[in-house]
Amino acid sequence: MDGMADARLNIIEKYRSMMAEPKQRVAFSSVIAAVILVLIKLYVGIITNSLGILSEALHSGLDLLAAAITWAAVYSANKPPDSEHQFGHGKFENFSALIETILLLITCIWIIWEAFDRIFYGSTHADANLLGFGVMAFSIVLNYSRARALKSAAKKYNSQALEADALHFESDIWGSIVVIIGLGFVYIGIPLGDPISALCVAVIIIYASIELGKRTVDVLMDRAPAGKSEEIKNRIEKIEGVVCERVRVRCAGAHTFVDVNILLDRQMPFELSHDFANKVEKAVKEIVKNADVMVHVNPEAKPYEDIGSKLTLLGLKMKGIKGVHNVQVHKVNGKVSIDAHLEISGDKTIKDAHELANDFETKAKKELDIDEITTHIESHSCTEIVTEDATKDNMHIVEKVKEIVNGHAKVFNCHGVIVRKEGEKISLVLHCNTSHDKTIAEAHELSTELEKMIRDEIKELDHITIHIEPSKQTENI
Repeated sequence: MDGMADARLNIIEKYRSMMAEPKQRVAFSSVIAAVILVLIKLYVGIITNSLGILSEALHSGLDLLAAAITWAAVYSANKPPDSEHQFGHGKFENFSALIETILLLITCIWIIWEAFDRIFYGSTHADANLLGFGVMAFSIVLNYSRARALKSAAKKYNSQALEADALHFESDIWGSIVVIIGLGFVYIGIPLGDPISALCVAVIIIYASIELGKRTVDVLMDRAPAGKSEEIKNRIEKIEGVVCERVRVRCAGAHTFVDVNILLDRQMPFELSHDFANKVEKAVKEIVKNADVMVHVNPEAKPYEDIGSKLTLLGLKMKGIKGVHNVQVHKVNGKVSIDAHLEISGDKTIKDAHELANDFETKAKKELDIDEITTHIESHSCTEIVTEDATKDNMHIVEKVKEIVNGHAKVFNCHGVIVRKEGEKISLVLHCNTSHDKTIAEAHELSTELEKMIRDEIKELDHITIHIEPSKQTENI
């Protein structure tokens, strides 16, 4: 008994979870409405022998089937992506909408067949009475309430399955109106009014079904929403520095997937390019709410790139080369000659490093239209060195450094002097100021000059780092 009780509880819990989603509640209420309409129309249609009402009963029967399919589709489409359905189950809604469209068209074939049989052979005639008029009026009221609720939910949740269900109930409204007109003709003695009204119902349903069918097939075939790609591309290209190469948009149920290819400056750091990709994703979501966006970044060579930048990028693409610096370009008799320093991992042999440098030179000549290139190989290393702060024990070095730096005509305010020791090796760090309007090249020359002056006076220094800071002060410069 406990097992049966648990099973019942599980069923109840599953039902509650299924009904928790607003879309599922709307879909389920449509199932109930369709059941009521089928039973009433079928009963009255048999009593009155009205083809119009019977066709509406069959129409409502298919509405019931369609509503049940919609309910199942909405439930299935809400399942999260899994290993086999990595883009989710959204297309279940579109597929169910296609099935509903086919069911509507099948209904129309039966209605048309029966209508022509009555028009040409007059096999049966409808009995127009108040019951027939009453049930069709009730049908209009109930269908209107369901169509309105479904249409609102379809728009809110971008659900094609709910839209198809709304179309079923809307077609019922028009069908009921036409049937009432047909019964009116029968009532005044024109029996052909009933089958002709049934044909009108069929035409209305066929038109609406074809329109929905087209949209459903478009989604199943991944057709892009009209104008959406262009709108997204125009929005993306408003982001400075971004060129949009391609935009692809496809829908699956209530979900929209957008793939974007953009071009960014190939010299841009990876983190900055990631920031740009985030900006693009945000821009897309301004147009398509809750879109699943994939941004693919392609590198673009800019016209302002100099040879040094191009050589650096070429080196970084080659396994084993850690960096390229100190690039000098010479033009001799119309020919371009390059000198450059290559940073190569210090654990490589000279043979391996030489082969790597030769490969680099060959590629540089071919890709950058260089006549001649000579490379200098340097060991690349970035290791953590354990040192001690020896500033207090070497104040004589600090004072001497300040004297040298402050005595220079173009720099002043030597500060932040630190002396470090690593075994017998002594390193020095210092800060000083110069005029803020000096160029980087001029500041670098000053730094080199100061380093030489300090080394000439203090021989024991192994490594010197000079940080030059800008200042608006110009005296003594």
